[in-house]
Amino acid sequence: MKNKEINICLLVFGNAARAFCSLLLSKQQELKVRTGYDVNVIAIATMSKGSILNYKGIDLVKTLRDVEKNGRFEATDAVRISTLDLIKTCKAFSRINYYFYL
Repeated sequence: MKNKEINICLLVFGNAARAFCSLLLSKQQELKVRTGYDVNVIAIATMSKGSILNYKGIDLVKTLRDVEKNGRFEATDAVRISTLDLIKTCKAFSRINYYFYL
């Protein structure tokens, strides 16, 4: 049986967001076992590093490495889309989605 999914859209990728992604990577299996959910980051939107959208889940190991090494997302992973359009397109949970639906 396929696990339920929580898809996340990050609207920044500073120190706290990168720490969250590192923590998610280290706790992903534990989260799956304890909650029955697969937690995926499917979109990241930033002004300085670019934006990424992958409905199957972003490769967080690669993304963290790219930002550490180059200060931005790899060009092959990036998408040209406004932040608002990314939020509308990805249909993932984000803080802005939460506020829009209150």
